[in-house]
Amino acid sequence: HYVIENMTTGMAQFLERGDIQTVEQLDTYCYYVAGSIGEFLTRLVKKKDGSILDESGAVALGKVLQLTNILKNAREDHLEGRIYLPAELRPKEVSHQYLMDGEGTDAESARDKMLADMLGLVKKEFSPAISYIVSIPECLSGYRAFCLLPTIMAYETLRTMKNAGSKRVFAGDRDAIKITYGLDATILPFVREIVHLNDGKQVNAWLEEYGADPDRKPFN
Repeated sequence: HYVIENMTTGMAQFLERGDIQTVEQLDTYCYYVAGSIGEFLTRLVKKKDGSILDESGAVALGKVLQLTNILKNAREDHLEGRIYLPAELRPKEVSHQYLMDGEGTDAESARDKMLADMLGLVKKEFSPAISYIVSIPECLSGYRAFCLLPTIMAYETLRTMKNAGSKRVFAGDRDAIKITYGLDATILPFVREIVHLNDGKQVNAWLEEYGADPDRKPFN
């Protein structure tokens, strides 16, 4: 009831408000639709397993996943009339339509900035998200894997978008917004094995390195 009420209340507010204008509004939206789920899962773990985890880290994890989805789905949302990219992150003279479809150098520059700024917003939440996973007790290996798998997938998706460049990302080029190598052959078996390696003690050491510099740990 708690999480459904939070999500529906927040989404209703944004339907009434219209397009997202500021980074602060985007942050609030991400909390309602994803961060609150992290809070709920953390409370569920406390009730079921007696483990007290940091809710703020769970919120950060939810925001990482939601921001990644917003960025990779920007073209699809644009075509369907939804705008989640904050207006304040583009020049005032550049409309959302021109940002997405313009051919001039000002449009290219605006796209580059939007991609860089959105990646920066995710990066700000990434470290506390990793810290949250580190805080999950070794005995809860299933919940660790549940959180770790989408986190790695999100970062690999972000890496793919960064390497592809803003033009391809905002054009919705499939190879620019999705992991192109085999998930079942890379990330999935890695997560499955590391949460159990040395009775789960290896995860935290790896996560500390990964959180500090995930670019050193490419899965492709």
